[in-house]
Amino acid sequence: MNSKLRFVLPCLLALGVAFAAVPAHADDLYVYVGNDYTTADGTVYTTQMSMDAGFGFTNPLGDNLSNVDVTSDVNEWVLSDGFTEWDSSMATLENFNVSTDATGMIDGWDFSIQAISDPFLFNLNSSSASGDSVDALFFGEVPAYNGSNSDPGVWAGPFLVATTPTPEPASGVDLALGGLALGLLAFGKQYFGKRRLPARA
Repeated sequence: MNSKLRFVLPCLLALGVAFAAVPAHADDLYVYVGNDYTTADGTVYTTQMSMDAGFGFTNPLGDNLSNVDVTSDVNEWVLSDGFTEWDSSMATLENFNVSTDATGMIDGWDFSIQAISDPFLFNLNSSSASGDSVDALFFGEVPAYNGSNSDPGVWAGPFLVATTPTPEPASGVDLALGGLALGLLAFGKQYFGKRRLPARA
């Protein structure tokens, strides 16, 4: 099975669990599947890794958007850079601009995420114009580890995710995004093993 399908299938299975609920209202999930990095430092990031993500919105994106800032409309998100799995509780979505076609499908984008995992600062970026890139900067030095490509990935969605009107331990979108995170985690561990940033002298 293609490695990207191995990533997508757990995500869709997680979404299937959420579909089983009867929705009082719904959230819309967009999934990004990136291409493998073509350049990588080889220590932390390799050319078998990629950037994959999921973004949840209260309402679907509109049709024929042109470079619209939707950062504040994102409810939750999860992202894997191939080495680490990040979510909205661990990092900051700096910006997310999108363009859509006549059916509301994302066909242009630029998002940037920043995360701190002491003593590293991670910058994760994806753009329809320039591809994906991740830099892990050791504070006070030049980028220590990186992976990038110039071949943007593809988007799927929106997937309608059921949510409940009363407080629950996990809402439909939480379950779906949590399942997506587990899919990302399983995908990363299966192909790359459990990795840690090398210690600095």
